[in-house]
This record gives sequence, structure tokens and C-alpha cells, in this order.
Amino acid sequence: MIKDELIKPLEELVDNDLSLCGNKAKNLYILQKNGLSIPRSWIILNVYIEELLSNIMEGNGVPIDCFKEARDIVSSLSYSLDSKLKRAVSNFAISKRKYVIRSSNVLEDKKNSSFAGMFTTYINESYTYNIFKSIISIWVESFSERVYEACKLYGITHIHPCSILIQELVNTDVGGVIFDDGEKQYLNSYYGQVKSVVDGVNEPDQWLIKDGTILEKKVVEKKSALYPVFSRSNPSNGDKFDLMHMGQGYQGIVKSINSYEGIIEINLPNTLLEDATLSDIHVIKIQQNAIKAKNLLGIETFDIEWAIDDKGQFFFLQIREVSRKIQYFNLLNDTQGIPLVSGEAIGIVQYVFNEQDAINFKDGSIILADTINGAVIQAMVRAVGVLVVSKSMLSHSSIIAREFGIPCVGLSSKFDIELDSLYKIDGTEGVFKKLGKNMYDLIRDDRKQYDKQDAIFKYASFFDDLLVIPDEWLE
Repeated sequence: MIKDELIKPLEELVDNDLSLCGNKAKNLYILQKNGLSIPRSWIILNVYIEELLSNIMEGNGVPIDCFKEARDIVSSLSYSLDSKLKRAVSNFAISKRKYVIRSSNVLEDKKNSSFAGMFTTYINESYTYNIFKSIISIWVESFSERVYEACKLYGITHIHPCSILIQELVNTDVGGVIFDDGEKQYLNSYYGQVKSVVDGVNEPDQWLIKDGTILEKKVVEKKSALYPVFSRSNPSNGDKFDLMHMGQGYQGIVKSINSYEGIIEINLPNTLLEDATLSDIHVIKIQQNAIKAKNLLGIETFDIEWAIDDKGQFFFLQIREVSRKIQYFNLLNDTQGIPLVSGEAIGIVQYVFNEQDAINFKDGSIILADTINGAVIQAMVRAVGVLVVSKSMLSHSSIIAREFGIPCVGLSSKFDIELDSLYKIDGTEGVFKKLGKNMYDLIRDDRKQYDKQDAIFKYASFFDDLLVIPDEWLE
């Protein structure tokens, strides 16, 4: 690896750089400087990309109304065969190493707005071309529709381009999130990549901790887990896969392959299915490390992504202050879903995946979503509630839902919900119930409790276009 001024080791940042590198990189720099372990990391400061965007930059950054123009300008870098950035990446990349390429923006990881999941991360990248392409993509997507909608939500009119944080990929044995609300800590843990928890794709093992004591603990059955591919070629479905857990070797079976992300899903061996991913001793050590990091940064709460590698070393991957406190619920309670944001809502369920779905979303309905992205945010301002696929209360979608503050329930599967039907959701208890195909079914169910006028009055707000409710609908 040849030293380059554009891509510099994180530990070589100077005080003047800290205002440019973004909160994610800044927090990790402080932890590393004080002896806490983070993955080997490098930074590309946003000065380079700001020079490229100088024609549309204003004093406070790029106006959000210029996002399309910014995307076009940054995309042009992809076709520059002799750019300063491409030369820097070529000097930096070591072919046998795997990297995580992440954004680090001054917008992210703030006390009142996390922008969790709004910016892009690329996992398991190697070779000059792939790393270069990932960096360009992060910059392009930092001016995406989802970021635009989040900016509108928070009243942000300009943004500075993000810096780029490059981290050596940790060969993770166990990873997860620990979340502090100022009094207690919630820890979620799962085998393999932290992605399982932050994306909410697997139900994690969970602990509730206070003052160094475990108050509650829930260990779930874990059938499969996500691992990075470190070999030059992907294995095939059904191949055996060697993995390490707490110093002991195991063998799983390849279930599926995500070539785009360099991630494979492994069917876990029977000996790991029902075991806790962490011992209680590990849980307390992680909590103690998290409290130490909290004190170093001088923050009141924390939301930390962490990993333990195949050699047993603990790493901080990211740390931010909590933007909204989590609502307590008993980990041992079995509910239909996960209570993410308290409150009740009644409405027709509509699926939102892309911008067109958001445009077609009807006021006063309930959103069904795979994840909370820009399109979902666009629709959320008109929604009465949200059902989102998330098996973890500490996922990125859960964080954004709490920032919006409307009733929200996390689902194991979107296929549990019948679209265009009337549902009642309870974000306090984590439950949902189908009431019928439309509001008329609900009125029929209530006819024994309400006379005609009471029923009409109770549900009048749901009838946007009707002036008269026919008597036969109440019979």
C-alpha cells in the first residue's frame, strides 16, 4: 500500500479535519485515540468532493433542490480514467484485503436526527475498481431521494457532501447493537454480520442490563446467519462452510449467496441453533466497554454497533447518541410483532416500496414496508401508522420510526398482512388485527353498540369523498 494524501489513516487526522470528517469517523477517531478497538480505518475528507461540486455549493453546502445536478456531477467521476481519486484508490487497495466502505456525514449520528440507514454502506469490497465504484456510489446516493425526504422532514435546506470512511472488514463471529436510554442498556446479538441486526432480518438474542446486572434475557432459535466471503470465488449452495464461534470450529451449509454484497447465508449447525450467541460474562464486558466509550465522548446515551471477530477481539464499528428513547417492553412476552413506537392506529394498509407507491399513498392509511427508506418517509407524513419488517427493536428502521413518533409495529414477515384491508395496530403492545376489508365492515361490527348516528359520527373522518352513507351499509 502506497501512502496517499487523499486516503489517509484515520489516526492521522488533525484537529482541523474533525469538522470535515463527519460524526461517524470523528467518534471512532476519539475512541481509537483513547485506546478502544476499532477496525483498521482510513478517511477521504469531503474537501475533494466539495471542490468538484463548487459550482453549485453555497455557504451552507449543496441546496437540497440541487440534488439531481449534484448526482450528475459526481456520476461523471466514474468515466474519468485518470482522476486523482482513481489513482489514490489504486495506490491504497491491497487485493487480498476486504473492506467496508461507509459514508461519514455531519448530518449523521446527531442527537436529534440519526439519518440511520439513509446513507449507503458497501460491505466486502476489494480491488481498485470495486472500491472506486463504491466510493462514487456513496457520494451519488448521498444526494438521493431518501436523503432529500429526510432533509425535508428535519427542516434541512443544505447539506455538505459526506466524507468516506473505509474500514478493514471484520471476520465477525458475533455482532450486534447495544442501546442506552440513560438508565438501562438493551443488547441485541446474532451470529455473523451485524447486518442481521441493523437490517432487522433475523430475530436476535436480547438482554436488558442495568448497573452491570442482567435484568432480562431472551435467547431465540437461530437457523441461519450471514457471513462475508473471504475467498476469491463464491461457494455454491449446499457447500460446507467453516466458521468459528468463541474459539471453537463449526461447520455450516451454504443456503444462499448474495454476490452483489459478497455475503452468504449459512444454515447453522445444530449445536449452535439454541445456544446463546454470548455468555453473560461477554454481555457485561460489552456493556462496560460501551459505558467507557459513552464517557469518552461525553454523551448522555448511545447506540453502538459492535463485533467480535473469529479470534475473539471486540471492535466498535459505530457509535452515535440516541435520537429517541426506546419504549420498554418485557423481552419474554410473546407478541405478534415488536412494539416499536407506542400508540394505536386504524386504517387501510398500503404497501410502500418506491416513490410511485408513496405518491399513490392515501392520507390516513397505514404503511406496510420492507424497510424505512426515502419513499416510506415521503408517505409517513400522511400515514397514521406503520407496519415494517423488522425483527429487532434496534434496527435502522426502528430508529427512524421512533424519530417520526407515529404508532409502529415490527413484523417478522410482510406476508402476515393482507393489503388494502382495514387493520388496527398497537405499537405499545406490538400487535395488529385485521378488522375487515374496509371501513364499512367496521361499522357493521359496531352496529350493536352504536345507533346509526353514533356510528356515522365515529367513522366520519374515514370517508373523504362521501356525503351520505346509505342505510343498507348499516344493516
